Amino acid sequence: MQLQRAAIDDKSVPAAVVQIANEEIAKANPQLPPARQWVLTADLMNALNWPSLAAYALQNAESASPAIVRTPNVQFLSALVAANSGEKHVFANAETPVLDKQALATWSAKQPLVTAESAEVGGQVATSMQRIPSLKVFGLSLQGDLDYAKGNAAAARAAYTQAAAIRPTPSVSTRLQAVEPTGHAIREYAEPPRPAVQEAVIGNSSAASPAAAAQERAPESNTRRRADRAVVEQPSDH
Repeated sequence: MQLQRAAIDDKSVPAAVVQIANEEIAKANPQLPPARQWVLTADLMNALNWPSLAAYALQNAESASPAIVRTPNVQFLSALVAANSGEKHVFANAETPVLDKQALATWSAKQPLVTAESAEVGGQVATSMQRIPSLKVFGLSLQGDLDYAKGNAAAARAAYTQAAAIRPTPSVSTRLQAVEPTGHAIREYAEPPRPAVQEAVIGNSSAASPAAAAQERAPESNTRRRADRAVVEQPSDH
């Protein structure tokens, strides 16, 4: 398959995964402008512990609407992505803010592919990605999250260790520390308050944006499952 023959450092393959996820989000949220659809894609990629893929999505949001990167919600998300990926510069023409340690320590996001209803799809995504050199690191990270959610710390440690050997990132390092015998539990599996970007883009009753109110009509979990399944099916198409 074409993707399996791609080099481990081939950036076009991860970019294609982000594009596929964005297409699914766009189908589910046609009322949103393209830049907002890219922000939702970035939020999903970051929640999946793929912050470098989230950076791709934010860069596409910037291309679609340069002004969006200066909004408080996108600034916050970009700071999270930078902290989790280790990339200091996410945008081409805007500064990436630095999240202070206290804010980073209190932030959490639920990993959407380790829940009971999504774990089967999550396993398929992890396996598919590990077969593709340039996506292996993402598959291993997800596999670690799945193993941790099942209570198998040893298997999670092995997966995170392999991921860190390919591409060390702060987010994987944090997870690796958590599965050490003296580590602290990974916070991501507790249901957190919605990140600021979700409040603005997905919205709630107090959201000021018309797009945010419209987004309420498209359940986030269904969008995520469609995007995740598209990632599973995509390698077999090449």
